[in-house]
Amino acid sequence: MNPQRPSPPDIDVDIADTGRDRVIEYVTQKYGEDRVAQVITFGTMEARAAIRDIGRVLGLPYSDPDLLAKLIPLGSSIDEALTSVSELQELYKNPKYKELLDLAKRVEGVARHSSTHAAAVIIADAPLTNYTPIQRDAKEGKITTQYDMYA
Repeated sequence: MNPQRPSPPDIDVDIADTGRDRVIEYVTQKYGEDRVAQVITFGTMEARAAIRDIGRVLGLPYSDPDLLAKLIPLGSSIDEALTSVSELQELYKNPKYKELLDLAKRVEGVARHSSTHAAAVIIADAPLTNYTPIQRDAKEGKITTQYDMYA
């Protein structure tokens, strides 16, 4: 190991989906529930969902935000679509649609929900609360970190 490394290395082990729950259960029993957790992940508000959600909040008929959302190319942001989709540019001139799109741009990319990362597990040398806030999953009662894997 490089003595100049600023932090200890992590260990990355790939485990088949079919055996993952058994491995997590094993390490939890071996090291303790307070030292093992799965990692949280956050789903973000994508452009199309942001438009539909804001339309619902504004009380617009479903067809209005749906029309706009369908004009957003998959994987594009609202701003990107406004520069590349001429029909959307025209609709943006309508004050009702402009308000909807401007509000949707403000929530686009914001965390919408949390879930458990499919594979990431943390095993610590001390109680996890020394390192990260944790929470108990409402569905299954599993402990997850409140920091995602990029924090």
